[in-house]
Amino acid sequence: MTYENKKILSFSVLTFTKAELDELGDDLTALIATMSYAANEISTMQLLYISNSGVVPADKDIYFRWAIQKHTLIRILNAKVFEAIFGFSEYKKTLERRGLHKSLEFLAKIFEQIDDMKHAPGYNYSKAIRDKATNHYSPANTKKNMKYVSARADKRMIHHEKTGNSFHPIGEEYVFMAQVNATANTHNVQSEEVMNEWIDWTIRSLRTLSKAFDDLLIQVVTEVLPHKYLELKKPYVELPLVCNLTTSALPLFFESTMP
Repeated sequence: MTYENKKILSFSVLTFTKAELDELGDDLTALIATMSYAANEISTMQLLYISNSGVVPADKDIYFRWAIQKHTLIRILNAKVFEAIFGFSEYKKTLERRGLHKSLEFLAKIFEQIDDMKHAPGYNYSKAIRDKATNHYSPANTKKNMKYVSARADKRMIHHEKTGNSFHPIGEEYVFMAQVNATANTHNVQSEEVMNEWIDWTIRSLRTLSKAFDDLLIQVVTEVLPHKYLELKKPYVELPLVCNLTTSALPLFFESTMP
């Protein structure tokens, strides 16, 4: 194995034996696996969002493609935040059934953080966008919001011969930006405020929930399996796979046809 053009990363690894999973039981194993699954999805989407933020294109048309990518990633991350919030209520039921009092005390602090998130300025804006313009492709809602489409909206469809390189500003303007404008109208604020608070609330909430997932997972495991310990691993990772916040860039286009 060659170590050139590689970087060493340090990880703390917790490995379960079959006997330990039996001791945890199906309910706690399912809880740990589900929380781990949610944490995986959130961290993956966070990396994509960070990569999108690294390089901002100068060309006006390409900037719109970049903005569509950014908004799409934030919409997905925002939806994950709400799924995570709902999930913690289910986790509480499992912990109560098992009588894990220390973990419940820990979870109570997480609920306090979630309550703070719900009272933050961006919560209502985020919920409106999540309910109307995330994971929903409804012509009826688009028609309803057409009166909120800006007079300056970009009404083009931009086609490229290679699959995946086409992008359509009219879709972003009529579905997403119109919903942002509608939300601003409902709350009697500027659309720019809705957009900024939506992004800020999503990113702040993700930081809170990512730490909550990691800390609660460790708390539950150590309460049930106090003998468990973390094993240090230091793998070599290819440099292109390690993100630099200032120079990384998520691709906008493919030179060849998508597989």
